[in-house]
Amino acid sequence: MLKIIAAATIILVALIGGLVPLLLNRGTAWRTLHFGDYFSRGVFLGAGLIHLLPDALNDFQSIPLSTPYPLLFIICALSIFAIQIIEQGAGHIAPNHNNSNSWLSYLLAVILSIHSIIAGAALGIGNSMSHILIIFFAIIAHKWAAAFALCVNMQKSNVPRRVVFSIIGLFSLMTPLGILIGSGFNHFIDTHDTAMFIQGTFGAIAAGTFIYIATFKPIKVKDDPYQNHSPILSTLSFGVGIGLMALISAWV
Repeated sequence: MLKIIAAATIILVALIGGLVPLLLNRGTAWRTLHFGDYFSRGVFLGAGLIHLLPDALNDFQSIPLSTPYPLLFIICALSIFAIQIIEQGAGHIAPNHNNSNSWLSYLLAVILSIHSIIAGAALGIGNSMSHILIIFFAIIAHKWAAAFALCVNMQKSNVPRRVVFSIIGLFSLMTPLGILIGSGFNHFIDTHDTAMFIQGTFGAIAAGTFIYIATFKPIKVKDDPYQNHSPILSTLSFGVGIGLMALISAWV
């Protein structure tokens, strides 16, 4: 039931975040996106380092592994590497395929959807309330900003409104799809060791995804006329996100 409520809430937040830019003026939309993105990246970094990696390590330590090799951290690092390859490769291929700026918006939708599915799977495979709540808060904090950025980019690229609605609608379903996939793994796992290994692996992959989102680059909007935002407020927003995850980890 908790996962169903989380999925429904995520859909609602994504739809609101994705459609609000249609109602805001350009300056307000870009400023909201900028500081909201820094806050959500802080949340993702906190969730990945404070919760996901330690929980994944506990899962791995609960099963007998025959080697002291740091498999968990290798999985986390490889997930960061894989996402970087996907984004760099797609970024070089898609713009050359068509000169229309709308291709960049479609590419952004695909990349954000990949992140959403992985994060949703990490939530879906969780079987403790603390695990579910931590990932849920991280997803909520980032989902609205991702949907917001996606809509602003599509507006800037002159994507037709009916297409904007369709893409935002599909994007809002990606995290629930991931939750369904993760829950499906839980349903078919029949041994404790297998469950712990798969849960730890998903946790490491999700942690890598979260760390990538948090540290590699902020969400960008092409030709943002307000690029010179206050660095102090940006850093503060980032720090508040990390602090929030630290507080939540102490409570749940």
